[in-house]
Amino acid sequence: MPSFFIPTILYYHHQFQTTSIAQLELISSRLRESLSQTLTMFYPFAGRLNRCDNSIDCNDMGVRYLEAKVDSMIMDVIECHETEMVDPLIPILMGNGEEEDEIFAIQVNYFNCGGIAIGTYVPHKIADGVSFFSFMTSWATICRQHDNTINTLKPSFPSSSLFPPKEKHDYNPQSEDCKETLVTRRFVFNASKISSMRAKAKIDHDHPIPTRVEVVSTFIWKYATVDKPDKPYITFQAVNLRSRMVPPLSEHAIGNLVVLAYAYCSYEDSNDLTVMGRKVREGIRRIDDEYIRRIQGDEGYAVMMKNWMKVEELSTREDANIFKFSSWCRFPVYNVDFGMGKPVWASLGSLINKNGAILLDSKCGEGIEAWVTMNEQDMARFQHAFVRANTSSST
Repeated sequence: MPSFFIPTILYYHHQFQTTSIAQLELISSRLRESLSQTLTMFYPFAGRLNRCDNSIDCNDMGVRYLEAKVDSMIMDVIECHETEMVDPLIPILMGNGEEEDEIFAIQVNYFNCGGIAIGTYVPHKIADGVSFFSFMTSWATICRQHDNTINTLKPSFPSSSLFPPKEKHDYNPQSEDCKETLVTRRFVFNASKISSMRAKAKIDHDHPIPTRVEVVSTFIWKYATVDKPDKPYITFQAVNLRSRMVPPLSEHAIGNLVVLAYAYCSYEDSNDLTVMGRKVREGIRRIDDEYIRRIQGDEGYAVMMKNWMKVEELSTREDANIFKFSSWCRFPVYNVDFGMGKPVWASLGSLINKNGAILLDSKCGEGIEAWVTMNEQDMARFQHAFVRANTSSST
């Protein structure tokens, strides 16, 4: 995986209108103590990334834990659309010299109203989104119980046995070095809008009704890159391997148990959102148990590299409309309860992945919040298309 991080923030109301110093100290103490207990189970998170040999030093150096006082009310930032408002709630990762990098950092933000926001990163070099929320739910469970009878599922680390690593790594993808100014913005697809999009797709074509994620992904894929007429459309979708294995792997299996599915269609087909949606579904369905078995064992690395090289080839084409997606829908985002109740909102911060989107469930569980990253010009164009679609009864 490239060395990039996905900044994530969980927001909590507090049961008190104002929070005393003693209450803050109690909350802080429980968060810190439970974090230490959690890191003994998720021990790679407390190590350091060794860039020389692309490995994790499990050296127990720990994670940086920051606390910040925010001189405003939590409702001032909840449900904003601009990431500039929430970026200060996220810690900045630091390197340790020239060879080792910090993997994980946490910032707990205390608002004047007693609200709390916990900002952190998904360390994608060692963990995907499923792994991250396994960590967060485990930390929250231990914090909520705050005693010695910890009742939480313990993580497993099966990746190296399922997908044997190469002794020497000959492929190390890097994060994009984008020289453009990128903007990350939230777009809310409410439940009724998604329902109408799905129903229209079902009425117009004799195909299975698309999922919520499929219709939202297809809409973004179509309208986010309309400045390149007559060019093919290519999309990439992160696919979780755990549920596609036979038998399924536990959601508490830690690692990057994810591959990129891809799909493409002609410029002519891009006029039909349902055709584009079908292409997305077909691309994802190719990642089945048979494919997963092929990327295991002695020859698995070669098969996986063939897929990654194809992804790299497609993603660098300048003659195509390209967009990348990762869906966090159905992740237990709103179940991360530290004893302060469930989150009232979850957001991302600014991302560096151009022409990409991460999809999260809205708080009600039926809508989708898309956190979309593009350059400023493309963002303005997409925002116009989004507003037009939401005010039109024909879409």
